[in-house]
Amino acid sequence: MPRLFAILLITLPCLAADWPVYRGPDRNGSSPETDWTHTWPANQPKQLFKVNVRNGFACPVVRKDRLWTSGHAKGQDTIVCLNADTGQPIWSRSYPALSLNTHASPDYEGTRATPTLDGDRLYTLSRDGKVFCLDAASGDIKWQRDLAKDPGLQSPTWGFAGAPIPFGDLLILNAGTAGIALDKTSGQVKWQTGNTPSGYATPLLYANAAKKPRVAIFGAEALVGVDPTSGQKLWSVSWKTQFKINSADPVYHDGKLFASSAYNFGCAVIDVAQDRGTIVWKSRELRNHYNPSVLHDGCLFGFDGNNISGQGLKCLDFATGDVKWTADKPDWGNLIVAGDRLIILTQTGQLIIALASAEKYEQLASAQVLAPACWTAPVLCDGRLYLRNLKGDLVALDLRR
Repeated sequence: MPRLFAILLITLPCLAADWPVYRGPDRNGSSPETDWTHTWPANQPKQLFKVNVRNGFACPVVRKDRLWTSGHAKGQDTIVCLNADTGQPIWSRSYPALSLNTHASPDYEGTRATPTLDGDRLYTLSRDGKVFCLDAASGDIKWQRDLAKDPGLQSPTWGFAGAPIPFGDLLILNAGTAGIALDKTSGQVKWQTGNTPSGYATPLLYANAAKKPRVAIFGAEALVGVDPTSGQKLWSVSWKTQFKINSADPVYHDGKLFASSAYNFGCAVIDVAQDRGTIVWKSRELRNHYNPSVLHDGCLFGFDGNNISGQGLKCLDFATGDVKWTADKPDWGNLIVAGDRLIILTQTGQLIIALASAEKYEQLASAQVLAPACWTAPVLCDGRLYLRNLKGDLVALDLRR
């Protein structure tokens, strides 16, 4: 196997059922699991546990019988490791962190970025720019770095939010103008692209037509293609949205990227195969806010609008942008795809299972599982479904047959 191809495949090592990083094993909101059920006794899935991990948006990451996530309370972030079957605590690590709550509502307080597992290490990024490398088994600190102090990166309005992404010996973060890379083992800066505020999405690794590694960085005012080995900017597409909120991860398919933003901005598919960033089509039909769309059988499934004025769930053709269908309800939420089914968590805490079909929206099951508000994507690992709300209630549901 060529070395480059191997790097792109094993950058985020995991077993088939593991969920080691934001958006899952393939970083696209898709789970390979199919042996799970949406037929529940008394129409309610069995609950394995429910615990509180403090305020925040961070998804859990899971490997075998261990789960890691983070939350915020009383001026401190806390990273926790739990038993993935029982919710029992294994270790926790707390450190001072700013709330960066720019609104009167406390709903914006809490951790943003999902932790990332890479081998025996766990990487985290706080919303005020503190990067930690921890021993995943013990929680011991291997190294830490405060990006706001050194190299002096400016925080976006709602804080740093993209998950750290390992690439070879590097750790790539959406911090600064168009990303920064740290040495995975020491935390030293290997390259940076500027110190202006970043966007909120997680960096997305892909390969160009020549099979060279690339990373897409959704910045505050542009979607940028970067050489992940050097930090060289290769292409840029202007993306100036209201409030500079570019937070939904791009979706990569067949040499092209789908990007989308809310607040009536819209979406586009961009050809990046030749490192040029050429727009194939653009539309206002699908405006993702936080949670990205998912791709299944050539179609995009995602929520249109934002958390205040959700416009429903839509299905678009990836190649053309044509709308296949629109469902007014659920009006807004978070989703992943597993096999041929969508797993949806609405912001009101309703779990919905629906067919991932281009023909029509067909709901298969639903249950109320959490109190609102829920802005965090579902996680499916070994038949266990993990869901979280902003107040830090984390519930594990057993969907195993």
